[in-house]
Amino acid sequence: MIHTPAAVGILRPRIPGFILLLTVIAIGIPRAPARPVFGVLGDTRWVNDPQGCPGCPNTDRPQRLHEAGIRNVEIRVPWSEYEIAPSVYSPEKIKFLKDRVAMLERNGLKGVLNIEWHRYPGWIWQIPDSSYVGAAGIRSGDLERRSRGRRPNIVFNQNVRDHLIGVIRSLAKELGPQNFFSVRVSNGGIQGELAFPDAREDALWAYDANAGAEGESARPATIPRRPLGDWRPGQPATAEQMEQWYEWYVGALADAAEFQIIAFKQAGFNGPFQIMMPGKGAGPSTVAKSLSALSAGEPKPNELVSMGVAWHMVARAIHDKAQVSLHCSSVAEENPVDLTKPGDARDPMDKANWPFIDGLGASRWIAVIADHYGFLKSGENPGKGDANGDYYYGDMAANAIAQAAAAGFVSFDWAHHENLWSRHRLLDDKLAPAIKRGGAGN
Repeated sequence: MIHTPAAVGILRPRIPGFILLLTVIAIGIPRAPARPVFGVLGDTRWVNDPQGCPGCPNTDRPQRLHEAGIRNVEIRVPWSEYEIAPSVYSPEKIKFLKDRVAMLERNGLKGVLNIEWHRYPGWIWQIPDSSYVGAAGIRSGDLERRSRGRRPNIVFNQNVRDHLIGVIRSLAKELGPQNFFSVRVSNGGIQGELAFPDAREDALWAYDANAGAEGESARPATIPRRPLGDWRPGQPATAEQMEQWYEWYVGALADAAEFQIIAFKQAGFNGPFQIMMPGKGAGPSTVAKSLSALSAGEPKPNELVSMGVAWHMVARAIHDKAQVSLHCSSVAEENPVDLTKPGDARDPMDKANWPFIDGLGASRWIAVIADHYGFLKSGENPGKGDANGDYYYGDMAANAIAQAAAAGFVSFDWAHHENLWSRHRLLDDKLAPAIKRGGAGN
């Protein structure tokens, strides 16, 4: 049976040719709050209270977070631990998650829902065509288990998507949408963000049977057939054809985020829905250069272009923007921080703006995109493993919150709260004072 979004209750019109925390916002109208609302990310087993864990150590942590000005805490749901067999949801995991949600509620906190699609169940590969297929014929499901390219095909396979919708509906029923400030939206790319598989394994992951099928297939009804037939990198194409092909490719990735946003809304979640955008991605000049090379017969595109992380094009392809936030997962990665400034907003597709865009840091660039296309903005700092340790425990908190405030973020989350309790006194000496200043920076 071929499933369509309508068959599973997702109501969305087909778009011909395509043309990823408490907030006070008007529906569908992005409006920056006076200051971001703050949350923390990480494993909630690090946070307990006396009622939820009698006799456990460190049961004052929820209270300390609240006193520091933090209102949101991540609730992680690894897909493999929740949907333990097709359409079978773990009673033990549901109980654990309910306990976590209740603990947060007792302490005046709410959840940031993070369904970890990159932690997929092994049975997913039993679904026909559940792998992405790259231009060289490599199947994502055949890659090594630790590879960031080994991801199930959430973009081009509706039968895979149906399981995501089932998980979303089950979590809404069991945990209650009202207990969450925000929802993170990804397709499981990289480490739980929005992207095609790692480009080091293969390029342009759009050659599975569904992506190019002419007749009946499991391709989502919202995604047209792959253009240019069986064209592969290394074969010539006109500049116009390459632009059409890549517009389709990025549009398909955007669709993998948008179908989830629709499913979350229909399940009762109110957002913000945070489309996870790691780093600066491929800016317009990078995309143009790579597509020009491909049209001339270049056999391999730029790696970021291959992963589809052209955030300006992703944003342009999203149709339902109400309560949707572009979420930068590397705020204040650079030091000194690159603050958003008045007058930054401009058209990313205008070549006259490309020299300016090329010089921006990640969160400032994503803010430019969000402001131009009408999205909310949010973000988080890089985790300790992705940043210089001295900087992470030093000025990063002040820099990140200053950047979030300057850009008009509706929310900012600290990654990761298990590091707040170490000998570095990060919560008391760095994060809480920065939150109290409300983004004034150093």
